[in-house]
Amino acid sequence: MVGATVGVRLKNLPSALYWGGMRVHGILNDATLSREDAIAAEVDRVHARRPASADYEDESAVWHSGAFHPTLPPVPAGFPAEVPDGFALPRAEAAWLRDRMLASAPDTMLEYALHHRPDTNSAVPWEDSVLMSADGERRGVLDDARRFSILMNGASLPTADSAQPSSPYSGPRPTNPKPHSDWTTKRVPLNSDTAANLDRSLPVGATAST
Repeated sequence: MVGATVGVRLKNLPSALYWGGMRVHGILNDATLSREDAIAAEVDRVHARRPASADYEDESAVWHSGAFHPTLPPVPAGFPAEVPDGFALPRAEAAWLRDRMLASAPDTMLEYALHHRPDTNSAVPWEDSVLMSADGERRGVLDDARRFSILMNGASLPTADSAQPSSPYSGPRPTNPKPHSDWTTKRVPLNSDTAANLDRSLPVGATAST
């Protein structure tokens, strides 16, 4: 589920993913259509009348395709108020979506995965025993995905420069910082006693210099 963890802090809405997928896989007749334009085209399709033409011979052909693929399955009864099966697709709808993906993604890892069902117990694609049997450029996609995952996870880790809630330095940097002498309010003379205490406070491997 998109946003199940971050909740209201979600930046990329699920609709952005859905519409992106419909453009890529040819479910939208025109990939440049915005969501508003697609809805307007569908409204126009629903209210349009079949033109009277003596040249029109095929009564079963699509004469007004609207915004979406002409073979798009019909909306299920009761949707969206009633969705008894949740995200589970009927076999006919799943087969239709599979055909769209195969037609739009030839010679890709997606095509390979559609022809060779991945192992449901695999945690990540690049460790899937079925997908790893692919060769050529499709096998290289798995290596790219693994590297990209490492990169993104590494970028999300906190760094020394990232502000921590418990740090006294969190927040914006001062525009006119004070000189170092202003921050030093108490000077401690360095003698044998303070040097001994200093040595005990140093990290392992560090030494005090006079």
